[in-house]
Amino acid sequence: MRNLSFILLIALAFAIGVFASEDPTEVFPHVLDLTEKNFNKEVNGAKAVLVEFYAPWCGHCKKLSTTYSKVGEAVANDPLLKNRILIAKVNADEHSKLGERFGVRGYPTLKFFARGKPVTQDDAIDYNEARSEEAMLKFLRAQVNADRGFGRIDSLNEAVESFLAASDKAAAISEIRSAAAAVESGTEEADNVSLYIKVAEKVAEKGDKYLSVERARIEKMLSGKSIAAAKAVELSKKIAVLDHYLGQ
Repeated sequence: MRNLSFILLIALAFAIGVFASEDPTEVFPHVLDLTEKNFNKEVNGAKAVLVEFYAPWCGHCKKLSTTYSKVGEAVANDPLLKNRILIAKVNADEHSKLGERFGVRGYPTLKFFARGKPVTQDDAIDYNEARSEEAMLKFLRAQVNADRGFGRIDSLNEAVESFLAASDKAAAISEIRSAAAAVESGTEEADNVSLYIKVAEKVAEKGDKYLSVERARIEKMLSGKSIAAAKAVELSKKIAVLDHYLGQ
């Protein structure tokens, strides 16, 4: 009898664990719950965000819950992803305006909001790959690799390398300026030229350590919850330029 009771107790605990893990409304340690109050603060272009729009009654959403929780944990433990991507979810049944805003017509719907892009339905990327942890992480890594080009000017690669190798940084700035002057005006790259020159001037003044110190400072600013979208884009571009100088 005792053995039967023990088995039933174990079975009950297992069942509770299974059903709890399939509750999309559950708070997951590394997945942020978004609402109409905090959405604009968290999804503002400062950092890439993968958002699941779900409904509590949706069977497919329940099935996805455990996997999505694991994706959040994997991102939090990944050196490449943890500072660049936020994993989040929205109860679109409760916050229907958010679902309507981004054209959500079924559940679950996963949308990726890239860093530095407007937070709109047209600019969001629909995730239509397999709903497995491996597939989602592969997708996120691909997006991060593509994001390396945001704010960077690849035609300045040689000038940046020469500048970093130079012992006299103040004199080497001229090479950065010359290469920057060759960037075609009126292009998106041209808008970022001044950032390259300003960073070079700061390195000449404060030394190479400026690059990592300034990057950390901007990352801290971007983690603030009240930063405006336009400012977030501006700071994200500067991080991309700093990363270029850092060889990342």
